[in-house]
Amino acid sequence: MDFWLYFRCSVDPRARRALKRNGGTIRGMEVRMGAAQNTVVVDLGPLRQRVEERVKSGSYASADEVVRAGLLALEREEADTNEWLTQLAEEALADPRPSVPAEQIFRELRAIHGR
Repeated sequence: MDFWLYFRCSVDPRARRALKRNGGTIRGMEVRMGAAQNTVVVDLGPLRQRVEERVKSGSYASADEVVRAGLLALEREEADTNEWLTQLAEEALADPRPSVPAEQIFRELRAIHGR
């Protein structure tokens, strides 16, 4: 179970034992537990140490909290990116200038870069 981070929203010790009995495999766990709804098994690889460091430092109470915080940060980042891309698209669509044909753009780029 060294390479697996196991967490469950309700932190069920029976689920941990089931995972350990089945060699830490996702499939074995699903068979034993009937694919519990709130169970997630993640192979963090080299990120595992960083999760453990955050828990040891006291910044987070558990690996669950670290993973939740990471997912929330990812959602915020994706929302910001989507908002920025939507704004760019709206600005481009609202631009009253006529479109420039792709052929002209490529011709100008070839002239600048010599290809």
